[in-house]
Amino acid sequence: MVVGFHKSNFQLCSILGCLVFDYPKGATVDFNRPKLAPLWGAWEPTLLGLAALGVIVLLLVSWILLATFYSFVVRLLGFFKDRDLNWRSSWQLASAALMPGAIAPDSRHLLLRAW
Repeated sequence: MVVGFHKSNFQLCSILGCLVFDYPKGATVDFNRPKLAPLWGAWEPTLLGLAALGVIVLLLVSWILLATFYSFVVRLLGFFKDRDLNWRSSWQLASAALMPGAIAPDSRHLLLRAW
């Protein structure tokens, strides 16, 4: 994502394209280092904390959605193998199967930091 500031508007650009927003008419926007440095210094920890929280929530939601999708496959395989498998246990099995893929990159980072 790229933010571009221009004289009369600003753009938010990503892979999907750009959105152009005009500045409010008659408003003056102070966009210089002496005005913005104290604001960024005050809000930086809060914004970084919110970004970290957003990433954690997004990862947990994606993990839940993947486990839900995979539970259909596990349930189908359990049906054809004549196993006594309900939806809850198939979801637990699918979510447990996702754990090694989540733990392996974390453990690699911990090992590299220890060295």
